[in-house]
Amino acid sequence: MEKDRYATMRRLILASMIVVPLILFIVIMEIGYYYFTMSIETSTISSMKRIVEDHRHMIDSFLSEREADLEFIIRSYRYEELTDTENLARVFERLQKNPMHLLTWVFLMKEAYMWHIRGLLD
Repeated sequence: MEKDRYATMRRLILASMIVVPLILFIVIMEIGYYYFTMSIETSTISSMKRIVEDHRHMIDSFLSEREADLEFIIRSYRYEELTDTENLARVFERLQKNPMHLLTWVFLMKEAYMWHIRGLLD
């Protein structure tokens, strides 16, 4: 009878030695998982915000350069010269020969293509 009582007590002690640390381990794992996922999410979102801001700046810069080119054309040529299609074609041809214009355009197209490939643009 006493052996059975001690056997039951041993089983209860053994079970509590296994169950209590297991419950604590599971709780600690859940907390760690939560903080890890929040950290990854925050890191990813801040990285994407930085990338989007950089691209916004590049696009704004590109458009500002094109606006400056058009303002230069407006100030450099008379209205009558710009209404002539052959003259206007020559003006735009000279403008497109600007190497910085071409490099900026190629870079922006490459970036837009990469964003499209990654599924960030529809």
